[in-house]
Amino acid sequence: MDAAMQANKGWQLIDVRESREFAAGHIKLAINRPLADLKNNLNQISKDKEIVLIDLNGSRSESAWQILVDSGYDKNKVKVLTGGMLYWNGIISSAGSNSVNNSSSGSAATAPKPEVQGVVGGC
Repeated sequence: MDAAMQANKGWQLIDVRESREFAAGHIKLAINRPLADLKNNLNQISKDKEIVLIDLNGSRSESAWQILVDSGYDKNKVKVLTGGMLYWNGIISSAGSNSVNNSSSGSAATAPKPEVQGVVGGC
């Protein structure tokens, strides 16, 4: 985990879960910007860096991805951690996280969202 983070120092890890969820456990370098307040905190998220969005299972991160892209962020620089914290903590496997993303394939078909898999999570 730490090796992957050190190799990608330029990433902004944005955890879009609620504050109480973030306080219960989060990725070391992540900052908490709850989805409900994300639009009000865009000035705290650089457009020049790669962004990795994190939530519990990936669903709120997809909504956050859309907010950022609609707000002028480069869709190639904004990524969703596949499977969210469940994948990161090893609660679900990468196959499980893929099936979670496939369940929302209707919205993904209209705007494919870049995903981060083993590079960021899976410790």
